[in-house]
Amino acid sequence: MFRKRFSIFILGSLFTLLPMNTPLSGKQKKLMVKSHSPAVAAFTAGVVTLGCLAIGKILYDAIWRPKFSFAGSYCTVNGTPVAVIKDDITRQPDVDYIVNPANDRLLQGGGACGAIFRAAGHGLHDECKQALRRLRKDRVEVGEAVVTGGGKLSSRIVHVVPPNFNPGNRVQECVRFDSRGKRQYRRSYQSVFRISEGKVAVPFLSGGNFMRSRKDKPEMAKITVQEVVKAAGKNRNLKEIRIVAHSKRDFDLLSQALQRQAGGK
Repeated sequence: MFRKRFSIFILGSLFTLLPMNTPLSGKQKKLMVKSHSPAVAAFTAGVVTLGCLAIGKILYDAIWRPKFSFAGSYCTVNGTPVAVIKDDITRQPDVDYIVNPANDRLLQGGGACGAIFRAAGHGLHDECKQALRRLRKDRVEVGEAVVTGGGKLSSRIVHVVPPNFNPGNRVQECVRFDSRGKRQYRRSYQSVFRISEGKVAVPFLSGGNFMRSRKDKPEMAKITVQEVVKAAGKNRNLKEIRIVAHSKRDFDLLSQALQRQAGGK
């Protein structure tokens, strides 16, 4: 938000400086000298600042702000479709990539991870072992993503390791849902969209076995939608992003977050 406001102010400031090279007449110079008092200077500075912000807002909306078209749980961001659906992540035959919320050893887990491994077949285990060998390590860092084939699935798989916020789940190290944990959470989505293209189906990361409390879910949904919308607006290689919710509750949270994001709230 700060960067957005700063960009708006700078745009407006640059725009107002455009005519500054015009030479002043003698009468204009006299008026400037007479009006050079602290009160007038403060008033002038305030007017100029408001003008900069207003002009910058117009330029920002015209140039950089993503163009939304929203309907229900579906919208387009700069022409790229973004949808929230309630479905099985493994039953998306028309996508190019599905996203696996993996653990750091790329082993079969529970929830969406387990469902993807079962649908892909045993060959996915071998693909994951080969991916780790290529990385020359036995673990994948939190927020890091790797791509493998999809086995029996028609799409390729992006394995990303989201943060584990659940202290009761000892599959990997637990982190708090604080500023550090939220950065890792954002980085997980960013890593996915950095290495994928075409149509992508992504689950609600850390929304199941890695979740600490349901109280965190609204903010997690907000971050999810923010990163998806950002990727859709910037990455021209993405043709569609589908957020696949497992439960009706998750579907409602993500749909509401998408609606608020599209409305600029």
